[in-house]
Amino acid sequence: MLTQQTIMDALRPVIDPEIGMSVVDLGMIREIAIEGDVVEIKMVLTAPFCPLADMLTEQARLFLIN
Repeated sequence: MLTQQTIMDALRPVIDPEIGMSVVDLGMIREIAIEGDVVEIKMVLTAPFCPLADMLTEQARLFLIN
């Protein structure tokens, strides 16, 4: 069963490469919505127009799938 805690645990290995800390520990995960097997996450970036935004988003998706 998916819970907010299992989602946060799955995202903890996603590291912001500019700061070297987890997106979870940095407070970048702002909202988690779970409807059945569908998860929507709202994540903020450490800087506007972050050039690594696509990479962070893709890492988050990969860690949630696995």
